[in-house]
Amino acid sequence: MGFNLLPDVPRREALRVLEAFAFRELRCSYLEVMDDNLSLEDGQSLGFSAHLYGGFRSDLTPSEDEILAGMTSDCRRRIRKSVKSGVTIEEASDDDFAEEYYDLLKDVFGRQGLVPHYDLARVRKLIKHLQPTGRLLLLRGRNAEGRCIATIIYLGMNRLSYGWGAASSRKDQGDGPTEALHWHAMRYWKSRGMRWFDWGGSGKYKKKYGGTPIAIPWFYKAKNQIVLNAREAYHLWRKVAVHTPKADVY
Repeated sequence: MGFNLLPDVPRREALRVLEAFAFRELRCSYLEVMDDNLSLEDGQSLGFSAHLYGGFRSDLTPSEDEILAGMTSDCRRRIRKSVKSGVTIEEASDDDFAEEYYDLLKDVFGRQGLVPHYDLARVRKLIKHLQPTGRLLLLRGRNAEGRCIATIIYLGMNRLSYGWGAASSRKDQGDGPTEALHWHAMRYWKSRGMRWFDWGGSGKYKKKYGGTPIAIPWFYKAKNQIVLNAREAYHLWRKVAVHTPKADVY
């Protein structure tokens, strides 16, 4: 998640102190941290190993017309198609949203023979604790018959909004609900003074929204080499899974 620091606190020093706290006081076996304001040199100078977390980030400071023009023609077409198809967008706050989102998420993962890597309880806790702060955006897309066909979850704080999760019905993708929800979210956070719209990781389907590729250092360190070896093996597996074509499904 990164550090929440006063402007004059050096981030490299914060990382050094965090390491001492984790390993000496808490007696942790493994530490992992990602902060896009840390450089590779900051972590590596303290003995951390690192991967680069890839993704896309859109600048929200241009006008809405300019942001829209930066998307691919197919993406713009699908946004227009959603309107013609009668897709409506709701900024949700009801108790049903978590289950609707998670049901669609299970469908997304199920198409790949997988299951979500977090449970419904985590979604409920996210909403319970963050929605009252005004830093959480829950969007639901309904088709012309009123059925929920797409959902997304975005977080926003300071000048950054971040895509936490998205899930939609495969059979309704022709109506462009996902594109419409993301476009609504971009305008929502822009109107609230956000500078950046982070798409929440890599994925071929995210390129069409016109964001700029980013690479954030992802640092990790362990007391035991076996733990590091296991972490490396997992990272390799995840890299292969994410870049498998069938993973880009929503």
